[in-house]
Amino acid sequence: MRALPLVVDVALCLVGALAIEGIRLHRFGPPLTLFAALNIATPVTSRFEAIIRDRSVTALALAVLAAVTSLETAYITISLFSLFLLVFLGFAKRR
Repeated sequence: MRALPLVVDVALCLVGALAIEGIRLHRFGPPLTLFAALNIATPVTSRFEAIIRDRSVTALALAVLAAVTSLETAYITISLFSLFLLVFLGFAKRR
């Protein structure tokens, strides 16, 4: 069952890379950052953390943000927001 989230992650990366204009590094940067945020190697311990890593919530947030801004901005915003929340949750667990 681990293959399905990986397929969804690859699809999200390819959609982002094909939609963003620029050189190869510029095109794959934001989607790969999102891929890394969704696949951080820490175990999911809280319900809020599971919502952050849920692919359907990520795709819905990307669709809403892409309707308002550009797709590149949506990828960067979702990636950084996810990483920030996961780091914040990691520090909150230690206290």
